[in-house]
Amino acid sequence: MLAKIPERYKDASWEGYSKSKPHYTQQERANQLINWSALKFYANGIIDGKYNNAILCGTPGTGKTYLSFCVYKSLLEAGKRADRYKVHRLIAYLRESFSNKTAETKEQRLDKLLSLDFLIIDDIGSQKQYGTDAECTELYHVIDERYEAKKPTLITTNEGEEGIVKYMGEATYSRFLEDNGLCLVFDWADYRGL
Repeated sequence: MLAKIPERYKDASWEGYSKSKPHYTQQERANQLINWSALKFYANGIIDGKYNNAILCGTPGTGKTYLSFCVYKSLLEAGKRADRYKVHRLIAYLRESFSNKTAETKEQRLDKLLSLDFLIIDDIGSQKQYGTDAECTELYHVIDERYEAKKPTLITTNEGEEGIVKYMGEATYSRFLEDNGLCLVFDWADYRGL
């Protein structure tokens, strides 16, 4: 069941993230632990059948994807049906249904995404260099269908809150955070660059 986890994140764990990182200031470390606690609580809520979405936004290299895998692994271990897509792969998955490469229709593929207990869409906004209105519309369909079915979705992005609102649109953003949705900001120094 954990086969879709990339090699880099196979060892991702709540304990691994919470370990001391001495190169951060005391305030940065406190903010990291607040987000860690919020996401651990979020994962446990989904395991218990609660519905809400989450956006992890902020600068690159701050642990957004790492923590999303902690949530993902917790849900898989609890027997939840979960999946994770980089946004460009999700769009390609949906668009492939328009070609002769698959017998599945777009609606069948949307139904598969809708059947999941939990979905992670990683790196929203990263495709803006080559993204089209049609691709944004595809993303909207996934988010909106899951919203209407009250199926939790977690998004990661390097955009700030203003950028993600601009990218998703105000209505989609508002719907996404309805029902106690989280928007956690990761605004400390790049861990990889230190």
